[in-house]
Amino acid sequence: ELLNIIILRHPTSRLESYLNYGAEKGWRHYEIGGEPDRKTLQKCLDHGECENVMHQHQIDNYITRTLAGPEASATDYRNLTISHLQLAKTQLEKYDHVVILEELNKLNELLNTLGWDLTEGDVVHGSHRNIVEKKFSFSSEAQRRLSKINDLDIKLYNWAKNMKNKVVVTS
Repeated sequence: ELLNIIILRHPTSRLESYLNYGAEKGWRHYEIGGEPDRKTLQKCLDHGECENVMHQHQIDNYITRTLAGPEASATDYRNLTISHLQLAKTQLEKYDHVVILEELNKLNELLNTLGWDLTEGDVVHGSHRNIVEKKFSFSSEAQRRLSKINDLDIKLYNWAKNMKNKVVVTS
């Protein structure tokens, strides 16, 4: 039997991880001369001026854009609407299981529910993380600004944590 499972992460944590992973891997879309381009990114983080940041879709409601489809992905920065959020919710409801990354240690519960018999070495313990030197760490003010920019993603994330008639793996 084929199951559709999606793992969601808090939007600002996802973005911080994305930026740090990119810096670790040497991605160039936000770098100049091998060093992170702090001018545009820092303006975004410090002042909410994100219009000139490369890959704006990563900063502006990425989860909602992805789930709502191509039209939402092509929508200009800061122009997503509640209808895009509703479409994302409709798509999310189609998944068999929703896993909240911050509670990944509960994945074993889902695996047991599915009847998957894994050996000790295969079981996810939820404590494994890729250790990456953090080049980007959001201040509380940056968190506040990014939360405002990602308001639809945060609404979607909180809604997903409370979905009914689903095996939602949370605390």
